[in-house]
Amino acid sequence: MIIDNQMVFDLNVALTTTRVSTNVIDLQSPSIISGQGTTSNQGRDLNSGDGIQVPKLYVECLTTFTSGTSMNVQFQGAPDNGSGSPGSYSTFAETGVIPVANLFAGARIAEWDLPGAPTNYPIARFIQLNYVIVGTMATANIYAAIVLSRDEAPQGAGLYFSGYKPGFVVAN
Repeated sequence: MIIDNQMVFDLNVALTTTRVSTNVIDLQSPSIISGQGTTSNQGRDLNSGDGIQVPKLYVECLTTFTSGTSMNVQFQGAPDNGSGSPGSYSTFAETGVIPVANLFAGARIAEWDLPGAPTNYPIARFIQLNYVIVGTMATANIYAAIVLSRDEAPQGAGLYFSGYKPGFVVAN
C-alpha cells in the first residue's frame, strides 16, 4: 500500500463518541499540489486521480470495538470560505451503519474510490471524515487515509503470487 503522511486522517486514534477525523486535509496545501501550478482557492479534484489510478479511501479497525452499538463513517468535503478556511462541510459518501459486531481488529470498513462532489457543488478544498458513533465505545482504534494503491496480494505472498516459497518445484 502506498501511503503519504499528508493524506492520513487518523493513525491509531481511539474513537469513543461521534467526532471528526484528527486531520483535515487541505487539498491546496503546497505539499499536496506541488508542481500543479494552481493559484485558485479550489483544491485538487482527487476523484480524477493521476490518469492511471484513482485514489482510494481506506479505513481499517486496528482494535476490536467494544461497547457501543454502531458506527457510520462519512467522507465530507468543504469549499474555501473565501478566507482560506473551510466553508460548510457536506457528506459526499458514507459507509452506512456498521454494527459493533462487524468492527473487529483488521476489519476494513471502507475501501472506495474517492467520491466526487455532488452535482452543483464546488470542488472541495478541505476533506475530513466524520465518525458517527451510537453509544460509547470503550475500545475502538482506527486507521484512515487516502491511499494510491492497496495491497491486494494475500498476506505473506510477496512476489510469489502462487503462495509458494522460492525454490519450490512443481512436478509435471
